[in-house]
Amino acid sequence: MQDKNTIEILSIENANKLKINKIGIEMASLGFFFILIFGIVLIPGKYLPIEVATVYYFEIISKNIYIILSVSFLIGLTGLILKESRSYEPAELEILYDRLKITTKEKIIEIKYSEIEKFKGKLPFPFIKKENIIIKRIEKKNIEIRTEEGVFEALTNIFPDKI
Repeated sequence: MQDKNTIEILSIENANKLKINKIGIEMASLGFFFILIFGIVLIPGKYLPIEVATVYYFEIISKNIYIILSVSFLIGLTGLILKESRSYEPAELEILYDRLKITTKEKIIEIKYSEIEKFKGKLPFPFIKKENIIIKRIEKKNIEIRTEEGVFEALTNIFPDKI
């Protein structure tokens, strides 16, 4: 249903965080913590002459350290992927003269222009062809949406001071 004050209606997908995001944060922290702890073993080789450093890295340091570093890196990377995972539901973004209105099947979110701090583009995974946009709000929860190409430009054209 279109309001008489509507400037434009855009088709979007509203992002919802998942419960697994918290597990992803913990996994990423744990993985990178172990990289820091076990990576300290590699630092002394930096200060050795190249011939001695080669012997240090390949003979003195156990292969188990390299395995631990690799597994820690994979755990950290998996945690980052889980942290950024979202579920998306179809929605409409209605641009009105005094506010934005996001309508999904379950809820309606209205954002007054004075509540918007800025619009921020977010890079999605390389194989996803849609743009992610974060609507940063002043003192409230940010809203993330996924759109077709060109919607971010439309929003920045309408609100040039919110970039």
